[in-house]
Amino acid sequence: MPTDKTQPVDKGKGISRELLPQISKRDIPKFIRILLKHGVNITADVVPAFAIKPLQQNANKEKLRKMQPDIYKFDQDPFIVSDDLYLVDGHHRWLIIKGANKNAPVRIIHVHLPINHLLKLANAYQGTRHRGEEDDTA
Repeated sequence: MPTDKTQPVDKGKGISRELLPQISKRDIPKFIRILLKHGVNITADVVPAFAIKPLQQNANKEKLRKMQPDIYKFDQDPFIVSDDLYLVDGHHRWLIIKGANKNAPVRIIHVHLPINHLLKLANAYQGTRHRGEEDDTA
């Protein structure tokens, strides 16, 4: 539920941020290697920002405000998405890019698993952490 510090994320699955995995940039290669080792099909791709679907219910307004000046740095890091193009992590970064240009090309690591399966694996990964909706840290 939105608060004075958060805003709703439209067209998402409505999952609270504290239930979603957050994998640091330095841990993503290790997570991907583990998935590949277990036979998961993964491809690199580019899609328009609007094609990605959010999971997160709310976004932190202060975090969005703080991240806005860095929008041009965001295209460097790919987003991890499921087979059905649900975003695993990086909702705030994605919202800023999509808000600036919904057709902006974004790089993705396309994990060819349904989102429910991918979420289970990401939450089980030892490098995953969880944060609340009002936490405005990266």
